[in-house]
Amino acid sequence: MPKKIYSDDLRRQIILDHYENPSNKITSKTKLSSYKKATIQSASCIDNITAYVSVINNIIKDIKFDGLGCAIATSTTDIMAHALKNKNVKEAKEFLDNYFNMLENRKYNKEILGDLIVFENVNKQMNRIKCARVGIEAISTSFEQTIILIMVKKVADKKEEIIRIIDSNGNWTGKYQTRGYIHSHGFELQ
Repeated sequence: MPKKIYSDDLRRQIILDHYENPSNKITSKTKLSSYKKATIQSASCIDNITAYVSVINNIIKDIKFDGLGCAIATSTTDIMAHALKNKNVKEAKEFLDNYFNMLENRKYNKEILGDLIVFENVNKQMNRIKCARVGIEAISTSFEQTIILIMVKKVADKKEEIIRIIDSNGNWTGKYQTRGYIHSHGFELQ
């Protein structure tokens, strides 16, 4: 497949399309009861994005978002939501790390970012880096809240629900928890 060339006009068009018509923004019919959520608000502007992430069997099934954001905040969130769907937890974490490396002007792989590459020059405008991060940080935070594994253990003919806590890299932390509240992640298990 030939490499996609991103002219300045195409970059603007991609950003405006995802800003004006974000396909992953919550509608009144969106059911979010099984999603984990996180809200990130910029300290320096109006950007305030809440992301909702559904992870089933270690696969990101869906990402939705809501809130107020400028063109960069809204479009990065919408494009990232598209990019992460159907990735497993480890792939998603690597993808997010690659995107953050691009924003921080560190080594990154251009080839895997798809349309997110339209933001490669954002790091030249320090005030816009926050815009390009706010929604992605909300997604990342929501995503990390979902990284637990629920196991059912049979003990003396009795089933006991055990939660095996997994870190954001998909590695077992060595901790177990029975049903209840996980304080380190701040959410109630359902």
